[in-house]
Amino acid sequence: GIEGVDAQHRFLLDIINRLWDATVRGAPAVELLRLVDDLERYTGDHFADEEDAMRAAGYPGLVAHCRAHQSFVRRVAGERQRVCRDGYVTLDLVRFLQDWLIQHIAVQDKHYAAFVNDGGERLSFFTRLLRRLA
Repeated sequence: GIEGVDAQHRFLLDIINRLWDATVRGAPAVELLRLVDDLERYTGDHFADEEDAMRAAGYPGLVAHCRAHQSFVRRVAGERQRVCRDGYVTLDLVRFLQDWLIQHIAVQDKHYAAFVNDGGERLSFFTRLLRRLA
């Protein structure tokens, strides 16, 4: 529900789809590494943007959200090492990315969007509830 964030999420989905395609067709390590590089660069920029916006909005879930981002970064960095060492991406990474899309973007990021769209902490719980019911 926040256009800039939604656009960045669509770009993430595109990278994940390209990584899935390359994995399934057994692309060479150099292509896989380029896609993992794209994923690392994208998430670095996206996470920084998202965390800055959350900080500016006074989002109460910022610390937990940052921890989730750090976990994602560690996981992708580990996969990068695997590609460099073994020359392939595991299907486990693709599943992890799919789960990330579902759990993080569709659930956790939605909490932030609701916070921003409801006026953040300026509105009481009761007021936010009434707006949702309306």
